Amino acid sequence: MSLARRWPLQVAVVDRLRAALAGQGPGGADLDIYTAPPAERPAVHLRVDGWAVLPRRRAGPGATADSVQSFMVHVFASAVPGTTPAAEATRIQGLALAALEDWQPIPGATGVDHVSSSDAPDQNPATHHAVSRFRIHAGG
Repeated sequence: MSLARRWPLQVAVVDRLRAALAGQGPGGADLDIYTAPPAERPAVHLRVDGWAVLPRRRAGPGATADSVQSFMVHVFASAVPGTTPAAEATRIQGLALAALEDWQPIPGATGVDHVSSSDAPDQNPATHHAVSRFRIHAGG
């Protein structure tokens, strides 16, 4: 994948999540989505990061030198009225998975593959973190 196509891929992923998660936050609010840790953490938000090019040996058959990208979607939840932070993080993580899995973000790309998801409880029981890893074959 050329460098010129990497940025549109990243923008497409964030735009897809924004559209799919509109109105899904606490009280029907839109969820904030970041690409770096925010200075002030909203009670519930997502972060898309960890973009990397997978080496051919890990990318699978048909991969060229830099055609397979991986990225992560983190969900952070704390102080959610009417539910627990863990339940809210899990709910939003499911919505993010549904929005991205098998979706084709740019021409010539395969659908987004869900690689794994994990629960990452915070040391503070009032907050919770869930993370999902994805990959996409975006062509050469």
